[in-house]
Amino acid sequence: MKKMKKIEKFCRYYEHGDLIMFLLYTGMRRGEVLALTVEDIDFDNGVIVVNKAVEFIGDAPNVKC
Repeated sequence: MKKMKKIEKFCRYYEHGDLIMFLLYTGMRRGEVLALTVEDIDFDNGVIVVNKAVEFIGDAPNVKC
């Protein structure tokens, strides 16, 4: 838990800290987060549906379902 507190403290001041915290607390992979759309998030019930991911082939992103 000590390490998590250090990460949280760091993320408060880091430009992309919110993204890092989201990854840590959801357990989602980078490609899954990058593929999320608004339709995948049920704000009323607090549910995120993970049904696709982005993979990179070279520098080109490719969404795989």
